[in-house]
Amino acid sequence: MKKRGCIVCMAAVIGIMVALFSLASWFFGTNIYESEDIAYYQGICGELDAPDSLPIWAENVGMPGCDYALPTLEMLEPYENTRFHYQVRDAALFQAHAFVLIVEYSEQEYEKQKATIENTYSWRTEEIEGEMEDVLPEFRLDGFNFRSVSGGYYPNEMFLLGTCDEAWEIAYIYFYDVDLDYVSPDMAGFLRAETGWNEVMGK
Repeated sequence: MKKRGCIVCMAAVIGIMVALFSLASWFFGTNIYESEDIAYYQGICGELDAPDSLPIWAENVGMPGCDYALPTLEMLEPYENTRFHYQVRDAALFQAHAFVLIVEYSEQEYEKQKATIENTYSWRTEEIEGEMEDVLPEFRLDGFNFRSVSGGYYPNEMFLLGTCDEAWEIAYIYFYDVDLDYVSPDMAGFLRAETGWNEVMGK
């Protein structure tokens, strides 16, 4: 009887906490912070000292795979151009962070970089468990063929690589949300809604 009472109390406490978190999210709403300052990328991949405004979890490698997953800009040279977007979705106690980097190359250098990618990363090949149905680790978005890099704490942490043969561009996307349980089977839609993909693509 005593044990059952403890279980009931714990369930009540958890229910109250969930209700409070939901109320806080409703009251404060969702704030979105965005930046196109490439220094954020250089800070998170360890190429430069992190900007003062970079979240403390990033300075302390709060994103488990970020240091080894994201290449430095120097590693990506020689490139023609880069486009970058950093986004934080803040809903009370819940935060989601996303980095999108698109690198443009000459045709010859693009082929070299594609070969380097194949020799550097390993890929998820199995379907990933989703909320309603399993999620394919490969998909297409705006001319880019995306694959999910193996490793990390999926789905809280995702590292995706996309290549676009038509534009000779390579996209690097890193997403981190410690509270995320499932990902929509529509990965293209997920990237549009949660990472700032449309912004970096100028849509």
